[in-house]
Amino acid sequence: MLPGRSVFESAEGRPVFHQSLDYRRSLAHRLDSIKVIYHYHNRPTQAYNVITDPFETIDISATLPDHYLSATELQLAVWQRRVIASYPGDRWATDLEADMSAQDGPAP
Repeated sequence: MLPGRSVFESAEGRPVFHQSLDYRRSLAHRLDSIKVIYHYHNRPTQAYNVITDPFETIDISATLPDHYLSATELQLAVWQRRVIASYPGDRWATDLEADMSAQDGPAP
């Protein structure tokens, strides 16, 4: 067995971030049992309890405090900008940064 941790299980108290391959489709954040998916204002932000609902069929975003979703969207924006900054001069990162600046998305 190789050392490390499964990407399917987040370490307690440590968030796991994800970006769709199509960079303007969605960003996701998982902390413990809650996974939040942000869709760049193309559709409402979704949230799931991945422990009780592993197939993500019941959106629980309406049951979460607004400030929780806003804070999570902010964390996603900060994470995405850090990823972009780690590729200085990269055409993909430059295009993404320009696109993010032009779009109405979460801003850190």
